[in-house]
Amino acid sequence: MNRSTNHAMNRVIRRSRRGTTLIEVAIGTMLMALLIVPTLAAMNQSEALRRRHHSHRMMLFSAEERLEQEQVALSDAKYFSDVWNAGFGTDTLSKVALDDGGILIGRTRVLADTSVGKSPAQLVSITVDVWNDVNGDRRMDATEPHETIQSQWASP
Repeated sequence: MNRSTNHAMNRVIRRSRRGTTLIEVAIGTMLMALLIVPTLAAMNQSEALRRRHHSHRMMLFSAEERLEQEQVALSDAKYFSDVWNAGFGTDTLSKVALDDGGILIGRTRVLADTSVGKSPAQLVSITVDVWNDVNGDRRMDATEPHETIQSQWASP
């Protein structure tokens, strides 16, 4: 091979290595899109799950707080007797204000449990529902996020 042929081949090789072609850029962009789109979708789903988990945690905390308040009130013998003797028990509906400005609805029901009789102690059942009243009708609908807890309390 002579020197001029060798020099021409080096020039062709250098030209082919100078940069990327439009096809290579398109393929690289497509591969990046294939990686980024599912990652963004997973991040959005993760954020939605975090918000829903936080909402349910706040509802459960509020329900537990209302249950404990009712148990403290039932520790008073007169209040317990009034609730136990009431034919339909008590049913209280109230708003629950959250620290972040949100509003939930809480319902506390206390009903005499006559299945165990009066001896050795009277017993009441306590049910607390807390829900996000999405449609504003102050009724817990099956499609609205909610938490329910139940307990029983014996006479003091």
